[in-house]
Amino acid sequence: MRKYLVITTCLLVAIGLYGFLNSESLPKPNVSDEQEVIRILAQISKQFSATYVQGDIDKLVLFYTEDAVIFPGNSDLIRGKDAIRKYWTLPPGRIISHHKITFVEIKIIGEFAYDYGYYEVSGSNSGEAWGPNHGKYLIVWKKDKDGVWKMHLDMWNSRPKPE
Repeated sequence: MRKYLVITTCLLVAIGLYGFLNSESLPKPNVSDEQEVIRILAQISKQFSATYVQGDIDKLVLFYTEDAVIFPGNSDLIRGKDAIRKYWTLPPGRIISHHKITFVEIKIIGEFAYDYGYYEVSGSNSGEAWGPNHGKYLIVWKKDKDGVWKMHLDMWNSRPKPE
């Protein structure tokens, strides 16, 4: 009887250890953690839009990684923070009064995530209102060494006005 108890105990410990080791070697995403990252990325997108409307280009550039690349429609790719700063700097008389990003899906893959959806933007040129213009976007996010999510690849282009 004692022999069976020892064998049973050993088997239960082995099964438990096997399950523990397998759960560690094959991490499963914690749904609440994933939802928290989605919430954070959506919040960063709102902050990006607000910063763009405020016209604070130096702060806007901080949303990007050091080696970020942006892909505006009808343009060559733009690489690095200095070039990105130059791209986002508005000419005199141009004002952005509204910018909104609406994500369709955000997926987290380790230290990276991707996010795609729609945007709208409006403003004025020398006092003459324009917009809203509508488009679609794709962002690849990268978590930096401090754990902060930043835009690594940012692509967008226009689309017809939604119905």
